[in-house]
Amino acid sequence: MKKVIGLFSLLCMLSFFSCSLTQNNLVSPDGKISVELQTDSSRVLRYTVKNGDQTVLEPSILGLKRNDMDFSNLEIVSISDKKEVSGSYITPAEKKLNNTYKANEYNVRVKNSKGKEMIITFHLADNGVAFRYVFDENSEDEKTIEKEFVEFYVPDMHCENCQKKIERNSTQTEGSAPVDVNEIQPGMQVSHDKFGLGKVLNIEGDGDNRRATVFFEGFGQKQLILRFAKLKIVKVI
Repeated sequence: MKKVIGLFSLLCMLSFFSCSLTQNNLVSPDGKISVELQTDSSRVLRYTVKNGDQTVLEPSILGLKRNDMDFSNLEIVSISDKKEVSGSYITPAEKKLNNTYKANEYNVRVKNSKGKEMIITFHLADNGVAFRYVFDENSEDEKTIEKEFVEFYVPDMHCENCQKKIERNSTQTEGSAPVDVNEIQPGMQVSHDKFGLGKVLNIEGDGDNRRATVFFEGFGQKQLILRFAKLKIVKVI
């Protein structure tokens, strides 16, 4: 049975890494959004996102550490042919209530230094990118993610040689702390352990019944009970 450990990372903003030894390109349905995957001599896997000729996400590391295995040094084994996927979602706080999306799905099979494999599934839509880690294995043992190495480097458009680092604030990342559910407000960018990055569209209820409607690009709209969701506010530093 295929087991999926829910580490989704969503990107609505999407470089060229000249020192890479291996480079592979993934594209959105309209061909404007692209993801470049690069592996250097140290087996560090990075991804870059472009919108046309504009770099919207600088080379950023992919990988994680599981309680029984380290997936920080990765080599690309294969990349599947694109598969067209589609879905729908509702945005009650926006002018357009009903929305649909189409995306190209790619399964990138990678292996670590010990030859252990996992899959990184990418969804590229015309307005964003999402990916998740998948472990295609049979095991009765419980696996936990101790650390995710994903960081998002966004170029500062006002400074040619500057970048902003978007830090993924997750319960599975060292040094993070739970967020008070009352701190989460509409319009915020948040991170979820399963669905990745998303935008809060609406907040309802109080106390233990406080709920958030969050849109996760590529995975649609979700309504989450905040005391269980463990959302983290994304920080830009």
